[in-house]
Amino acid sequence: MADKNCPCGSGEKYENCCGPFIEGKAYPSTAEKLMRSRYTAYAREKIPYIIESHGPEGRDQISEEETRKWAAESK
Repeated sequence: MADKNCPCGSGEKYENCCGPFIEGKAYPSTAEKLMRSRYTAYAREKIPYIIESHGPEGRDQISEEETRKWAAESK
């Protein structure tokens, strides 16, 4: 899947776009990059990144199971 364009719509390859953020190799430098990477994480069902990139004040309110289910069922 690494050779496909990133789901965020940037037109870049995943490994040059949101991949490094989701894999913990880099941090998004703008709010837009953060939100694009979170969208990509939903699209690729990378739930730990969604939880980790959420603000600490509400992180404990996220259900990993429900988030995973929603991501899997969304098209």
